Amino acid sequence: MTTFHLPNAETYLAEYDRLADSLGVPHRAPAPGEVEFLREVTVRERFPFSMMTGAELFFAGGVASLLAPRLAIEIGTASGFSAAVLGKVIAMRAHESGRPLTGPLLHTIDLKTEDKRATTQPIGYAIAQVTPELQSQIVVHPLRDSTYARELVRGDELTLAFVDGNHQHPWPLHDVLQLQSLMPSGWILLHDIDLPHFAGDAYTPRFGAKYVFDSWPDKKIGAGNIGAIKLPENRRSLGQLVAHLRELPSEVSPNGWKKRWQEIDALLPRLA
Repeated sequence: MTTFHLPNAETYLAEYDRLADSLGVPHRAPAPGEVEFLREVTVRERFPFSMMTGAELFFAGGVASLLAPRLAIEIGTASGFSAAVLGKVIAMRAHESGRPLTGPLLHTIDLKTEDKRATTQPIGYAIAQVTPELQSQIVVHPLRDSTYARELVRGDELTLAFVDGNHQHPWPLHDVLQLQSLMPSGWILLHDIDLPHFAGDAYTPRFGAKYVFDSWPDKKIGAGNIGAIKLPENRRSLGQLVAHLRELPSEVSPNGWKKRWQEIDALLPRLA
């Protein structure tokens, strides 16, 4: 596995070509204004509602910049900060190519309606603070889970997704499988791939994202507590992944566990 550490803009620029190699895309320069934007949003004092470190934001931003998707989907909105960052980078690539922003660039989905971590706010509230000009292109979908993604995708436009919702096993597996079923190819970003280590004794560790990332059967790259997994050309290997992760202890309630696995099992025939 290729790993990165991107603590600042200077390292980001120095590692940009290596990140392109790891993603299997042609070398290119960052979009105009991209580095300055990422440098700005990684100043924690300015954006205290961020749940991602500066190094994680540079990694996620770099993946979005190099893949330059027409559409991305995020699972787990919370404040909407990561959606704003990814949406802005994608928009910068669209502007660079001359492509008009006529529809959504990013859909972000959350089971909740409110983010209650600091002060109670509606989910996605940070989008208006970080990228107010993109509020019509970054669309928030409350009271939904990843099964709703199929209502938002047409054709083969989805090539990048970000999973950062419920981290209890098997939720991340469920989210990844739902998204990959809509993607002909591409990459999925996963946050909190080493949450038990980074959380320490702060709260009960959640292993769901770690299980998926560690057992992923195709190419993957990582940057500490965030990573990206490449969708395999032959999806049969994902059936083997499901079989392996089914043996690991569930971290959700019995009723939630049963529903998630039923939805996962419904996707298995497509992986044959």
